[in-house]
Amino acid sequence: MKKRADFDRELNEYIKKQLKNGHDEKSIRKVMLKCGYDKPRIDFLFQRHYTAQKTQKYALAAMTVAFLIVFSLVFPIHNKSDITAQIIKQEQYQAKTNTSNSPPLWQGESIFYMNTSLTLNLSQFFIDPESDKLIFNIASEPILNESIKGNIVIFADNNGTWDNISTIVTAYDGWNLVTKEINIVHQNK
Repeated sequence: MKKRADFDRELNEYIKKQLKNGHDEKSIRKVMLKCGYDKPRIDFLFQRHYTAQKTQKYALAAMTVAFLIVFSLVFPIHNKSDITAQIIKQEQYQAKTNTSNSPPLWQGESIFYMNTSLTLNLSQFFIDPESDKLIFNIASEPILNESIKGNIVIFADNNGTWDNISTIVTAYDGWNLVTKEINIVHQNK
């Protein structure tokens, strides 16, 4: 016997497929009503579909912003006309080298424990297959104070009222931007 979650998953896939094939929402709703699904359930499934789409767009936008920030750190731009020159320069360099570049890889654990502070050397966790110099960044979390200098990141407890938290660290090798979610467990709880 199928669970409701399995039916919902199938219906979400059906909605996604029908929208991708060019059908409008009204006609999809009409077919689902004819098949015996109630209007509140159909409303819920469409709301969930659009929320997932919006979340994916936000995630893509966040990754784009992160890439642009890292790109601007790697290739400093002094004025607007430098933007095109920097992009062309990097494309020419990549064309000259004519090699594929592998992204940085995470090695080791992704769960860390802290009392009042935690210091991580990110170069011990991110490795680059071509030994490219890596640039690191960290997502800001309101309950932690984060500071990063080179490859060292320091987390400091801001208020001591949390149990654990997930945050994102990124590594950029000049070609590839890689993210890794890490979990920090508070030991003073």
